[in-house]
Amino acid sequence: MTKSKDIKRVLFLGIPLNGQNGVAKAQLDLTKALQEKGIKVDNISAWPFHKTHTLTTDENIAKVFSSIEEFLDFTKKEGTNYDIIHAHSHAWAPTLTPKQEEVSKLKRELQRGLVYTFHSYKPSEYEAQRELLGYTDRMISLTPEGEATLYEVFHDIPNLSGNTRVIPLIINPEIVSDEEAKEIRESKFLSDKTILLYVGRISPEKGTRELGPAFREIHRINQNVRLIVAGTESDRGERRILEESLEEAINATIFTGWVSEREVALYQRMSDLQIVPSKFEAYGLAGAYAVMQGIPIAVNPIPTLRRIYKLDTETPYGIPISPEGTQEGIVKAFLEYMKDPSKAKEMIKKGKKEFLEECSPSRIVEKTLKVYRELI
Repeated sequence: MTKSKDIKRVLFLGIPLNGQNGVAKAQLDLTKALQEKGIKVDNISAWPFHKTHTLTTDENIAKVFSSIEEFLDFTKKEGTNYDIIHAHSHAWAPTLTPKQEEVSKLKRELQRGLVYTFHSYKPSEYEAQRELLGYTDRMISLTPEGEATLYEVFHDIPNLSGNTRVIPLIINPEIVSDEEAKEIRESKFLSDKTILLYVGRISPEKGTRELGPAFREIHRINQNVRLIVAGTESDRGERRILEESLEEAINATIFTGWVSEREVALYQRMSDLQIVPSKFEAYGLAGAYAVMQGIPIAVNPIPTLRRIYKLDTETPYGIPISPEGTQEGIVKAFLEYMKDPSKAKEMIKKGKKEFLEECSPSRIVEKTLKVYRELI
């Protein structure tokens, strides 16, 4: 690497780093990994539009940009000298997107590479994504399936295919011991129970509207089963909808509310099966973290998750939810697990090995730096 290709300082435009959100975790993991390479990373977190939270691993930056000019002034102020600006959230679209006639000015005056990682495949968010893609120098997709979706949805954006790279997320959860998990399990009087776990936001897109009725049926079949819901609602009223759908099985359900990364690790380690019923996922860290903890998973086989967990192969890393996206499929996956729990544990061993090799911090950082170096 020549000196001209050195990356010294990067600005991340993202969301709060302590949020219970896959984007926040991905952003934080990449920040730490880059810092270990001696690269300074500043994070400006915007969530939601035009509302910033000061959460950064380097220095506190709290800024609301009301115009393109303010943003440009910030990036050019003395002492910043950012080599790359890397956006991780479409929440920045209203801040960065100028009027059409100002696009060329932004590209000319920014004078540094702008990278955008596509973290969402929700159709409702496509328009904000389009605004960012219109002037991004490099686009990062997390999977080949995501890349194909980009080409299909945004086919009219010039040179999108030539500027897109595929880089998965870092998969590096905190690993906890069986002894720690056992203590938590005993403290909640769950030692003799079969524990199902859901990790993530309580939201229709995450499949929680199917999860509630499914667990109600599972509990009717086997009253020794318990469900832990580790997460908060993303839309007002979604927890109430989930609670009502559980009916009498709500007495066999534990709602944890917001949980830290370590608490997620402990809940995963103490559980028997994690349910991943998502309908939209750019990657799906929660299931990958379960695999790393050695916990079997039942996965909704949407394209991205089908690839990540090798669901179409003879050695899948998880049990497919089939029919896809249904409460019936969740019940069937649970019954499949109960036939032979040891087989389900064997399924994830290969997945853990692959994640360790392909998604390590060092490997992902090198791929990311290769993209950055293309732009300086």
